Amino acid sequence: MDNVHRAALWLICLFMLGNGLAFWFAIDTINPLYALSTTAPLGRASIRADFGGFFLWQALMSGYAALYRYAPAAFGAAILFFIALSGRIVTLLFDGPIPDGLLPMIVEATCGIILLLAALRWRGVSSPKD
Repeated sequence: MDNVHRAALWLICLFMLGNGLAFWFAIDTINPLYALSTTAPLGRASIRADFGGFFLWQALMSGYAALYRYAPAAFGAAILFFIALSGRIVTLLFDGPIPDGLLPMIVEATCGIILLLAALRWRGVSSPKD
């Protein structure tokens, strides 16, 4: 089961890394995939910072957790996914259902649950520096 958790976290890591790098270096290609658009330099900088930063941080935390079986990294990444999911729930409450809104919620919930399960499994494992 340990290898299943690690493999799942590596998949999350690779997916997040690809998206994060795309938001940094191929913003015009990835923006339409996320229904984002901006022509203002500040908007582009915000998308790179917010979206790129989120995805790259998730990749770093997921990869670190997978590499060292480090529960705090997995737990931290899970919390970020659940925060993102809560933002989608707020949108549902204020704006109602939106087209294509279910898939991102499924991805965020699934990734958050996988990371949380890994964190719970590895909670007794010491840090790599111990």
